[in-house]
Amino acid sequence: MLLSVFVVSFAVAMGACGGTGDNEAGAGPQVVLQVQAPASDFGAPVASLDYEIACDVEWNMLDPEGAFMPAMRRDGTMEQVQQPATDVWRAAEEPLEGLCLLNLIARDEQDQTLCFSTETFEATNGQAAVVDTLMTCQDASGLPGNASLAARLPGLVAGLDVQTVEFTIDCGGGGTAFFESAPEFSDEVTINGNLEVIEDPDGGGMEVWHSFFDLPPGACTMQLRARDPDGEVICLVSDGFVIVPGQTTKVELVLICSI
Repeated sequence: MLLSVFVVSFAVAMGACGGTGDNEAGAGPQVVLQVQAPASDFGAPVASLDYEIACDVEWNMLDPEGAFMPAMRRDGTMEQVQQPATDVWRAAEEPLEGLCLLNLIARDEQDQTLCFSTETFEATNGQAAVVDTLMTCQDASGLPGNASLAARLPGLVAGLDVQTVEFTIDCGGGGTAFFESAPEFSDEVTINGNLEVIEDPDGGGMEVWHSFFDLPPGACTMQLRARDPDGEVICLVSDGFVIVPGQTTKVELVLICSI
C-alpha cells in the first residue's frame, strides 16, 4: 500500500490573502492552504496537487436526480513553491460561510493518482481560524465514517414523560470527492430507531447521546422527533452533516418544541 504523509496548514484568516487585515463588515472568509509534499522515502514524489472545496450551511440541497448538491463547489490546482528544505504547495480561496469539505488529489509525474485526502472545516464570515493537521495519504477513500450525536431537549418537556427520541438518518452514499477519477459510492443508507433520553442532572433540559458507526462517506441528513404520551410529535429538528472516510463527525442538535 502506498503510504505518503502530507503536512497541511490550513488558515481562514483576516488579511491572509495579501490584505491589510482590516476586513470590511460582512466580508466572506479567506482561505490559505499550504501543503508540504511528502518526502521521497515515503513513496513516489507528488508532481501535481489538485484540490476541491465544497461548502454549504445546511448540506441538504438535492439536484433533480436526488443527489446532494453543495451550495458552492470549486476546484483548482495548487502552485508548487520551491523552498530550500522541501517543496510546498499553496492555494488561496474565498469559500462560502458554512461547513466545507476540502478534497486533495495527488498525482505523480506520469499523472497517475497517488492518493486522495479529505478534511472538513467551518468557514465563518469575518472571523479568523487556523486548522493544522497531519494527513496520512493512503487508500482510505473507501472506508466508512462515523457520527457522534449530542442533542438537547428544552426543559419545558421534562414533565411530559418523554423517554425516547425517534431518529431517521439518510445518507446518499455519494462520497466526499467530486473529482472525475475519485472512487464512486452507491451505498445509500436510511436508518430509523429510538434513542434513550437522559435527564440533565443540573436541570433545565434533557439530552440524547449516541454514536453511529459505518456510515457511507458523503452528505447525510438527520431528523429527531419527540412525541407526547398521545403519540403526537411535539419536538422536531432536522439538519445536514457530512461523513468523511475514516473519521468521526460531531452532530450537535437542539430540538424545537411546541406544546
